[in-house]
Amino acid sequence: MLVSFESKSSRVKGLSFHPKRPWILASLHSGAIQLLDYRLATVIDTYHEHDGPVRGIAFHPTQPLFVSGGDDAKIKVFHYGLRRCLFTLTGHADYIRTVQFHHELPWIVSASDDQTVRVWNWQNRTCLAVLSGHNHYVMCASFHPTEDLVVSASLDQTIRVWDVSGLGGGSANAAQAIAAVTAAGLWSAGSASSYQDHHAGGAPGPLRLGPGANPANALGIGGGSSTGFGPGAFGGTSGAGGISGVIDRLGGSLEVAVKFTLEGHTRGVNWASFHPTLPLIVSGADDRTIKLWRYTESRAWEVDTLRGHVNNVSCVLFHPHLDVIVSNSEDKTIRVWDLVRRSCVAVFRREMDRFWILAMHPHLNMIAAGHDSGCMVFKLQRERPPFAIIEGGVLVYVRDRLVRALQLDTGREWPVCVARGRLPAGDAGAPWPATARNGNSSGTGFGSNVSSSGLFGLTTGSGMLAPPPRRLQYQALERTLLLQYDAEGGFAELYQFPARIDEPRAATGDGQELQIEPRRIQALSSVLLGQNRWLTLEEDGLVMREIRQNSERRIALPAPGIRHIFPAAAGLVLLAAREHVLLWDWQRQKALATLDAPLVQYAVWSEDRAQVALLAKHTLWLANRNLERLAFIHETMRIKSAAWDESQVLLYSTMSHLKYCLPNGDSGIVCTLREPLYLTWVRGPAVAALDRRAQPQTLAIDPAEYTFKLLLWRQRYDQVRQALAESRLPGKSMISYLQQKGYLDIALWFADEPQTRFVLALHAGYLETALEIALQLDDHDAWESLAKKALEYGQVRLAELCFQRLKNLERLLFLYVMTGDWAKLERLYHIAESQKDLVAQLQIALILGDVDCRIHVLEAAGLDTLASLTKTTYAACSPRDVETSTEPTLTLAPSLALLQSPLTAIDETWASEDWPLLPAADAGRIAGDGATGYLRARDIDQTRQVSGPVLDDLHEASVSESAPKPLRVSVSIHESQTGIATGPGQRSAALLDSEAANAAHSTAEHDLVRFLPAEEDSTIDDGWADTLDLELPPDAVSSPASDREHVSAANASNATISALPDASGTLPVDESRLLLLEDVAIEAGSSRSDQWRARADAPGEWVLAGDPQRALALLTQQIALAEPAVLQPVLRALQAAAWTSVPSSTPACLGLLRPCISRGQGVSSQISCLPFPISCQVLERRLEHILGFVTRGAFVEADRHLLSLLWIIPFVVVDREAEAEEARLRSLLSTCREYRLGMRLVLEQRQCKSRGIESDSDRERLVQLAALFTHCNLEPSHLVLALRAAMKLAYEQQFYELASRFARRILETEPTPELEAASKKVIAFAERRLSERRPGITNNSSELESRHLPPSLYDERQTFVIDAERLVPIYADESPRSCPYCAASYSRAVRCTICLLSRLDAEPVPTGIVFRPRGAAGNP
Repeated sequence: MLVSFESKSSRVKGLSFHPKRPWILASLHSGAIQLLDYRLATVIDTYHEHDGPVRGIAFHPTQPLFVSGGDDAKIKVFHYGLRRCLFTLTGHADYIRTVQFHHELPWIVSASDDQTVRVWNWQNRTCLAVLSGHNHYVMCASFHPTEDLVVSASLDQTIRVWDVSGLGGGSANAAQAIAAVTAAGLWSAGSASSYQDHHAGGAPGPLRLGPGANPANALGIGGGSSTGFGPGAFGGTSGAGGISGVIDRLGGSLEVAVKFTLEGHTRGVNWASFHPTLPLIVSGADDRTIKLWRYTESRAWEVDTLRGHVNNVSCVLFHPHLDVIVSNSEDKTIRVWDLVRRSCVAVFRREMDRFWILAMHPHLNMIAAGHDSGCMVFKLQRERPPFAIIEGGVLVYVRDRLVRALQLDTGREWPVCVARGRLPAGDAGAPWPATARNGNSSGTGFGSNVSSSGLFGLTTGSGMLAPPPRRLQYQALERTLLLQYDAEGGFAELYQFPARIDEPRAATGDGQELQIEPRRIQALSSVLLGQNRWLTLEEDGLVMREIRQNSERRIALPAPGIRHIFPAAAGLVLLAAREHVLLWDWQRQKALATLDAPLVQYAVWSEDRAQVALLAKHTLWLANRNLERLAFIHETMRIKSAAWDESQVLLYSTMSHLKYCLPNGDSGIVCTLREPLYLTWVRGPAVAALDRRAQPQTLAIDPAEYTFKLLLWRQRYDQVRQALAESRLPGKSMISYLQQKGYLDIALWFADEPQTRFVLALHAGYLETALEIALQLDDHDAWESLAKKALEYGQVRLAELCFQRLKNLERLLFLYVMTGDWAKLERLYHIAESQKDLVAQLQIALILGDVDCRIHVLEAAGLDTLASLTKTTYAACSPRDVETSTEPTLTLAPSLALLQSPLTAIDETWASEDWPLLPAADAGRIAGDGATGYLRARDIDQTRQVSGPVLDDLHEASVSESAPKPLRVSVSIHESQTGIATGPGQRSAALLDSEAANAAHSTAEHDLVRFLPAEEDSTIDDGWADTLDLELPPDAVSSPASDREHVSAANASNATISALPDASGTLPVDESRLLLLEDVAIEAGSSRSDQWRARADAPGEWVLAGDPQRALALLTQQIALAEPAVLQPVLRALQAAAWTSVPSSTPACLGLLRPCISRGQGVSSQISCLPFPISCQVLERRLEHILGFVTRGAFVEADRHLLSLLWIIPFVVVDREAEAEEARLRSLLSTCREYRLGMRLVLEQRQCKSRGIESDSDRERLVQLAALFTHCNLEPSHLVLALRAAMKLAYEQQFYELASRFARRILETEPTPELEAASKKVIAFAERRLSERRPGITNNSSELESRHLPPSLYDERQTFVIDAERLVPIYADESPRSCPYCAASYSRAVRCTICLLSRLDAEPVPTGIVFRPRGAAGNP
């Protein structure tokens, strides 16, 4: 049994499969109805409409309906699309056991405990007929799949077959029909009028037999017609026509008649069902037997009885596709019976639950069973056909127990041999024995209509259920075929052919050449190796066998838990264990590589054996030939198969989709599948596959999507441009993919929607295109986004246009002030005046220095006093106002000055031209004619590395199609003011910069310390988890222009205007001070990271230099780093702390990103040398906090934080001359090791106690761990705690002598008075116990004797170290190995369990951790 789905619920009494969707209905004893998706293992919906248990449930074959029947005697019809009950049918008087839809007609059949079966018309909601005859509960009733028959089973020990061919469904011709029946004397007039009145009112009512009816006709054995009416006499046809078929033949049978009554069970019958194609009925009863019945047009009889169940048989069904019967019982078993041999071939048992119901999928090999605690969906056998592709494009596969070969190019197929399995030679399964009319066997009958072979020989000679082979492998050189089976614990069959099988051939009439006796070996898995050898996997090891000889050689398993063997490159195989896959060299018997891939079931190699796909149930791994992982994919639905195409793209199939996966891990959907397919071969747009019936299928696909992505990944831009020209790949998924990968220009070419094109154009930097789209959209958000991007890219005129469209005066004011466009600022004043925006008017007037405008604004605002004060203050500026003014004149103090306008002499180029951008080469663009002069995002990031006069190093630079125009800058600051400002209240810019850098460094140090345990909260699982998603900032580049602006802004308070505007309002320009950008050579400078890379030689320095891979490689040499991925969070946190935002010293200068560290070489005198982000002092403070956990007994927290501390220490860098600091760091490392070893000992004690102390060995192990803990190098306070705990434990477990030793050690530590008194008591008690054991002294005490710990477990008198893996002592006579990083000791481990970083068997020998650069004194 292959269980594919299982749900937990209350007792399931009814089940029904949806004919097309992966759904199943379950009716529960609790009264609920669950709609389940067995493919996704989810509950879609739950219905609560019935009062009491629901026993019957059924889907409609074609409509979105299902029907249910419950103990409330109601039948309810639901619409699962509308998710509600449509109507309710009432008429039964007791529990309803089963309900079912008719396959064609709008009928429902129901069985009830009221001893009747009813047929309903669900369209007009009427009861067509009541089938009375049973005298006990009717347990089930169902329609025949194709004929007009109903079978019912009852507790009266009978099975009845009803003929419903004459049943109609309406009342159009009811009057004529009833009149004809009444005239013939078959129905009473009272019954006729009652029937007419009943149906005229629209209420549902049954059609019952009247007192004048012929009982023989009611039993279905009546004679011919006695009237002149024939079929269709009342305007209808016989059978299923409308209501005119109420009577098929007057004088013959009535609407519903009992055709057969089957008797044979000795107790009540619980279930009966029809065979889907043969005239067979199967039944199960409380007499624990299953009976087979055959029927003809005139009679029915019992064929055979199947015995095996030991309790009531609840349900029994024919399999729709295989020649088997499936039954379940209250004996907690499901049994599978061979329909041909009529014997039990498989039993599936459930320990706690009784089975109640079965359901068969009408089209798939799926079976559902309901039990006491839910339901499950399963298959009887594996449906994946074994296959292999051999040279010449020939597909070898197995179908119907026959190995076949198919030429994929021509479609020609030929047989190869018979897949024997466990069948003896010449046995193809016995035919169905013919049965005569009297029930005895004979030589003729209908047995020829019964398929005896089933699928892959379901019925075997030994009565076992034999599934198909799991894998198939063929080698043309040895002409051998290997089939691997899972049945009977696994066995392999090796076939040897006299000629090659990849050449077409025709089989002879007798087919003797197909009967090849294989070599059969019991094995879990097997593989052909070549060189006349094959390898098999057994429980205790591997066995190497010769193909043409019987010699064999046993090999020990290279790893435990190996379950599968897969072929690999020449001389190699793949060994799949439960948790990983090994690449094993079978010639040298050595494991070459390991990949963590659990539960791998299949391995699919590319044609050149360069890549392999490892398939599990829901996961897929891509790896190269060295078993290095390339990609990982997890699917919700089960992965069925995979195949490689010629371009190294993997196509794989799930239950409902065909998908692809690129070598870089990108995946997508190719198409939807109607049924699961098993891919065999992919060539361009053609995919060859096998379905579940092992029938070859050819699928046409469109590979344009994954081919396009593959070209992008391989950077074949010429082919990308050609692909774009030939075909257009629409869809938002493709646009999202291109945007995610950074190909914004190509994504813009794909997009059609204006909003999408606008967003892509902004992200790609195509501002001209974005402007065109914004004019079309004319949306506020669009103009806002475009203005923001224009400012980032220095597009002044575009930003001005956007702000004008937004009518945003504040932004325009800011823009004009930044660019020095005073003329437009004046016009903006008049605009604000027209809009009566007094705040904007006052701001502009202050900036322009216009006193009259300020006074005017204050008066307009009603601030007359403030306006008068301003006018009086500035009266001296206008002599005319002084003469005409009547206000008193104010005299200013000599030390005060009037507020002057901050206008500076700025060249008009700043106001009229966009800021300059660096040109980019055209070679970087691949978008073709649709591109408009900018690189994509990743190229823009690279352009930021180049020094030049940019506005802000933190923002992305844009790229211009042509070279920028020259920028003319007028320098008007006195040369005497280019130094450091020393005016009152001001500090030097260098000092401000240094202090800001130091503050930023402290912030960075705090951020990295967050990786360590927080002192405020000790319950955090991982203190470094918040730093996982930190992104590293790009290298900040400071240009000469920005340095010059920085100095200028720092001294702005001392700067004076050297010239005043002339009469025309323009500033005189000193030509000698003009600087042309075209005269300045723009060259790429070296970043701070590049400078650090040139001098880095310690792991921490490489991390700060932006090259963590080099740091990890250096750690691999020094400490034999085993798994670099463990340190990934530390690397991210360290790099994030190494870069920090330094605020500017003046508001006119922008902040920069700069590294937080320096080694004092080539550092500007204005920037202080900053220390490393994590210092030894910080780690020591963290360790003190961790020791507080130990003091409080929070051992789990302490262990976790100690491990994080061990992961940070390798990246600490100390100064070259700081030998003492390096010694402190190594002492810190030793302390962490000792305490983490102690925490492991304590936590192991907890696990021992949780498992229970039942034997002496458990007590000895517990005391041993406590004793070893006292030998860890702990702090004195912690050592006292460890000794006290060990003394108490040894005393409680009656190790009195050992307890006295611990007590004496406590006395040596100057304990507290209470502890000292307790220790002395333990010593005295132990001595008394020892004295009682001396010869001559009788021990009358009832206490147990003192236990002793064997010296092999613990002997403090010998010198030993603690094995950090097994937590046992390693004495001096042994030769332990130590960890190259933390120096923990081990006896036979391969990886350190203390630091979880180093390998102990590394070659060459690691050099050891280095904290100081190699150039330092005392370092190697």
